[in-house]
Amino acid sequence: MDNSALNTAHRYARRAEAHFRYKRFDEAIECHKQVIEQLQNAIRLATVDKSVVSLQLQREYHVKQIEFLNMRKMQFEKYRKAIEQEKGSDFWEQKEKTRTNQTELFKAIENSDALLAGLLVKSSSGQMEVENITETLRELQSINKQIHIFAHSLSEQLDGCIIDADVLREKIRAEMAPKDDDSDDKEASSVRSLSPDKQEYKAVESLDNILQDLNEIQELPNLPPLQLPNFDYSRFSDSGTSAKSD
Repeated sequence: MDNSALNTAHRYARRAEAHFRYKRFDEAIECHKQVIEQLQNAIRLATVDKSVVSLQLQREYHVKQIEFLNMRKMQFEKYRKAIEQEKGSDFWEQKEKTRTNQTELFKAIENSDALLAGLLVKSSSGQMEVENITETLRELQSINKQIHIFAHSLSEQLDGCIIDADVLREKIRAEMAPKDDDSDDKEASSVRSLSPDKQEYKAVESLDNILQDLNEIQELPNLPPLQLPNFDYSRFSDSGTSAKSD
């Protein structure tokens, strides 16, 4: 059996796991296909029946993994489309409102430019009276107010789009983040999700528990010294002396 084919298969299998953790389904599927190909090469060169059976089972496993990844890929695409369509009607309504405000803003700017150009021409030729100047300035002031209103509305719409984009980005990032079932990581992530004040409170609470355990250890009662039994060594010495005399 060719060990190089097995080593290559195991390497691609580890790559497939890494790609799956980060929701790179196409790359993971391609790695599993490479694993199947390398296992097939190893099966052709295998000479032991048990090895052939083991390799065939591994190949079937990676075939099932490809089916599983295709299913997860479809589920993830549906999830992403659902998020995008969540605000579908609001998106088109907002887009139409933005287009209308942009059109009105450009019209107001053009009218303002036309009034300023006419005012400059008449003032330079000396044909303009005081009343006409006042009326033109009032119209210009009204148009400038409209420009401010439309610009403010566009700014608010832009802020709303930025917030929506951030929310959508966070949802996608949370879905694409690698999942880890380790309990310590879960506890650490739950602590990080708390506010700074709650994190500080939790840290103080943990420190208090540790100090309380230390106090309980220090407050253990002192054990009395071991009581050794009293032996009468003279009896042994007397019996030994009498035995020697006999």
